[in-house]
Amino acid sequence: MEAMNYHLVFVYGTLRRGQYRDITNLEGVTAVGDGTISGQIFSVAGGAFPGLALSDKGTVVGEVYQVIPEVLKRLDDIEGYREADPSSSFYLRKKVNVTMADGTAKETWAYEAGRMAKGVFGPLIEGGDWVAHVKARG
Repeated sequence: MEAMNYHLVFVYGTLRRGQYRDITNLEGVTAVGDGTISGQIFSVAGGAFPGLALSDKGTVVGEVYQVIPEVLKRLDDIEGYREADPSSSFYLRKKVNVTMADGTAKETWAYEAGRMAKGVFGPLIEGGDWVAHVKARG
């Protein structure tokens, strides 16, 4: 893919490998690697999925993918992001700095919980790792 024809996206929840919305099931997606961002994730909708709150209070574990523009639009739909009206979005697409497993840094998109999602936050997911959380609860 040419540099101008893709976006980098950090995923931390149900879009991660092996989860029920596994991003790798979409065409136009290439794995870049594992990484972390600053923030916390919280249980949403009774634990069905996580919501991200960007902050310096914790670390969130996830994966970075290179995606074509059509996939980014699909992710916007999945996450309830409305570019024309962000205030009505369930999640907001924001630029974040990811520390990759090899220590390098990448700027990517990530979906942070919007006002509506934050209004239904449940408990903090300790350790910031959705996959580990799902495995631990069985």
